[in-house]
Amino acid sequence: MLCAQCKVLKLRDEFPREPLNELCRQHPSHRCLRCLREALNEKPICPECGTPIEPRILETLETEFALLSSWTPGNGAASHDDAENVFRVVTLDGRALTLPLDPNLLVISLKDRVHQEMPDTPPARQQFFYSGAEIPELLDRRAATLGDFGVVAGSDIFMVVSVYTEHAGQNHIDGALLDSSGNAKGSQYDLAADSTFKGELVVVLQEYNNEGDVFSVPAQECVRKKGFDLLIWKALPSLAEFQQALDRACQFWLISTSGPVLTPPYFQLLQQFFEKGRGLYIWGDNQPFYVDANALGSTLFGASMAGNVQGSQVVHQRGSGNAGFNQHLITTGLEHLFEGITVATVTDPRGVLQPILYGSAGNLITAVYDREGRRAIFDGAFTRLYCNWDDAGTARYVVNCAVWLFNHERNLMQVRERSLAQAQALALRGKGKWR
Repeated sequence: MLCAQCKVLKLRDEFPREPLNELCRQHPSHRCLRCLREALNEKPICPECGTPIEPRILETLETEFALLSSWTPGNGAASHDDAENVFRVVTLDGRALTLPLDPNLLVISLKDRVHQEMPDTPPARQQFFYSGAEIPELLDRRAATLGDFGVVAGSDIFMVVSVYTEHAGQNHIDGALLDSSGNAKGSQYDLAADSTFKGELVVVLQEYNNEGDVFSVPAQECVRKKGFDLLIWKALPSLAEFQQALDRACQFWLISTSGPVLTPPYFQLLQQFFEKGRGLYIWGDNQPFYVDANALGSTLFGASMAGNVQGSQVVHQRGSGNAGFNQHLITTGLEHLFEGITVATVTDPRGVLQPILYGSAGNLITAVYDREGRRAIFDGAFTRLYCNWDDAGTARYVVNCAVWLFNHERNLMQVRERSLAQAQALALRGKGKWR
């Protein structure tokens, strides 16, 4: 879980276990115990809804905070004596599995054991991290053991369940039935499985309202099917409301229009949002429907879009020609894709974007930014969201974009850092001791 205050990925046990009062049952706490404690020390009111907090609740939070271990939550922790002979597998949702430490235990066998105890974590999607590095199943072409990575008693192996399916990055999927467009049929061939992102918020600002729901109902349904919550604005909210929503969101989608809507304070919040590693989808379309898209794109990575090119074609995976799309995680399960109706052309003078989709006229329609843990999509064809919906692969393309912008890889970077920090803490305190 991501703390809305310190913006650090933390375990579920590092958040309050109970609502602060009855009114707070209507919303979860988006601040970790440490940040919440600091806020309540300044003023004893809920930072989410502003209701007063009773002294007994403050005492309970102090007790929880006192028991908190930054890397090894108290839930299921071993005693000091037991810690000499065990280790734990800890997940980001706060679960922990305590096991006897056997240096000869195969990593692949550990994955099977974890799967027995946690059926929702298939071995193929488990990723283990210890002392700042990922623990693979194979080492020098042989089955790896815990001893190969120096796992010590009393330590934690952090486990992340990959959000991606086994088909990630594949355009053609052997053995899959095909839909009417020639793409693999079924949501199991998307970049992520259904319901993977429960509780994750996608915020959409639909500036273009000339044709009703541009972020169409079918588009909404396919994104929600992956578990995402959606907040869709058709008019610019107050700056305070805008900031509160961004604090909770994993990504923001802008659907631009023909004139300026966002003002400098909003652009500043979006730049901060992007720099924190949250995803941005910047949509424009044919001239002149890209004013704010260009303002944001030029600020963040020097890119812009312009023009009015007739599309309305289905393009395919790119080969020797100019038209088509390049292989990428967001084109998982796609061999054919509708390009949009009338589209803008993306220009990238700094060369920092990665081209994804070239239209039937050979012009660049979609490109992505993927550097230093930051991700954005810059797209000149928002008509794909509502016109000729799913003529060829649109639904899969849209959900794959949402999955990719979630930025699973950034979470892995943070887990590496936390596992390294825990190993260093254990070394300072003497290995085999729980914090």
